[in-house]
Amino acid sequence: MTLKEAQEAVDKWISTYGVRYFNELTNMANQTGIDLEKSFQKNLQKKTARDFERYQQNDKLRNPRPPS
Repeated sequence: MTLKEAQEAVDKWISTYGVRYFNELTNMANQTGIDLEKSFQKNLQKKTARDFERYQQNDKLRNPRPPS
């Protein structure tokens, strides 16, 4: 199931069984019309572009110590 399909399933359930059952934060993605898949992809691209060199050049982050 994709995130979009999950959003649609939640929206269908709420409109059928649970109208106004969930608060705004619980049900935010469907109430605000946010496409979680697009939002997730955009956010991941932003963080990859921002952090790629920082993590590649930091030996502590590139080669973490084994657990003690």
